[in-house]
Amino acid sequence: YRFYLINGPEVNALAMPGGHIFVYKGLVDKVSQEELAFVLAHEIGHVSARHSLKKLGATLGFSALAAVLLRKPDQTQAKQMADQVYGLISLGYSRKDELQADDLAFQYVKACGYNPKAALTLFEKLKAENKNRGRAPFYLSSHPAPDARIKNIEEKIKTEGGSS
Repeated sequence: YRFYLINGPEVNALAMPGGHIFVYKGLVDKVSQEELAFVLAHEIGHVSARHSLKKLGATLGFSALAAVLLRKPDQTQAKQMADQVYGLISLGYSRKDELQADDLAFQYVKACGYNPKAALTLFEKLKAENKNRGRAPFYLSSHPAPDARIKNIEEKIKTEGGSS
């Protein structure tokens, strides 16, 4: 894995194929060491589960199919509508990927000796940050609502324990 710090105010992090993980300074400035460990583990979870490669493959497959089936000039509107429907459907898969990355992060931080309960305070901070920025409607979001992520981690703490 290669980690990069982006000098920007955004409270965000992202993973790219090949293990490239980017974290904004705005996030680093707002979280504790244990919360940052969870963020990094979450992004590592995306890489190890190959989420971005799966999404790229699905998008390319859809685009190829749409190009073949909707290639006539009079089908432009149908192609645009299909693109929009595909976009909404893929957001649902993206939310599942986020929960899977959270589950993997829980395991990773616990295995490394960090307390996975830090995820709860992290998500509370993200919830406050979303409130300050305004959140897109659920059906347009690539991430589950912070409350859903908190509930997911609380369930894991109950079933798997919350300390290392």
